[in-house]
Amino acid sequence: MTEFLNRLSRFGGPVVLLGLIVLFSVTLPDTFPTKANFQSLVSAQAVPGILALGLLFPLVCGEFDFSGGTVATASAVSIVILTGDHGVPWPLAALLILIGAGLIGAVNGFLVAYLQYSSFVATLAVSGIVAGLAVSQSKGQTLFRGIPDGFTDLGRRTLFSIPYPALFLVGVFVITAIALRQTAWGRRHEAVGKGRAASHLAGIGVRRHLFGAFIVSGVIAGFAGLVLVARLGSAPPNVGEAFTLSAFAAAFLGATMLRPGFFNATGTLVAILLIAVGINGLLLAGVENYIERLFTGAVLLLAVGLSRLERLSAR
Repeated sequence: MTEFLNRLSRFGGPVVLLGLIVLFSVTLPDTFPTKANFQSLVSAQAVPGILALGLLFPLVCGEFDFSGGTVATASAVSIVILTGDHGVPWPLAALLILIGAGLIGAVNGFLVAYLQYSSFVATLAVSGIVAGLAVSQSKGQTLFRGIPDGFTDLGRRTLFSIPYPALFLVGVFVITAIALRQTAWGRRHEAVGKGRAASHLAGIGVRRHLFGAFIVSGVIAGFAGLVLVARLGSAPPNVGEAFTLSAFAAAFLGATMLRPGFFNATGTLVAILLIAVGINGLLLAGVENYIERLFTGAVLLLAVGLSRLERLSAR
């Protein structure tokens, strides 16, 4: 019985995902199992998915980063201003923006690792500052003029019928999975999350790893903002913040499957797809738009509850 429960805990998420796909394919045969819906679904989930994978680095270390959504927004606004208003070539603009996003992550990391701020307080404060700067630069308007076609093509083209944004998500997933599980750097991150005192005694630079985790999270959030503009062809002033809830829900739900009790890239990717399929199927069934946040919030509560049950069971 114990072995069955362990397997259910590990593989329950993928089974539920498969069940939802079968359910909606049978009940909505004209709309759900179509090429157009598949492309729309995976493309729409690229940004929250990339944000969720970025969140894993601080989460594995036992910290939170609530600034990801606003960093993505600021990056989206910045790419339009640099390319549209100042004529900067988009590859150079994208590089500058990723560097800037990394610097914001460095501020978070410095506050948490070296000044001993609570990550909750520090990242929320930085998020507010970044959001204010983004709104001031955009004047609260959606920016869209002057975006190079070569940049927006990255969000609209497909490769073997798979949209480029989905391929970007897969690329970030592969990098994250390898970094966290196949490198000594990633394993030290996990050790820091398990116990900082023991990690320090083992010779691991705890502060250095915390600092690095927030930098990586910032860079990935900045990349999510670039993907957002490439996909939409515009930069709404607050859209990134709407993805924060989905990103955290996916990260926490992912920690309940495949490697229960541990934040992991594969579980997070499955969780992203599970949430996306659930919301997509309900919307196609005619449910009102408010179901998206309601469903995501319920998933986050469920994920945290399952994590607590997992820890109690382990004890």
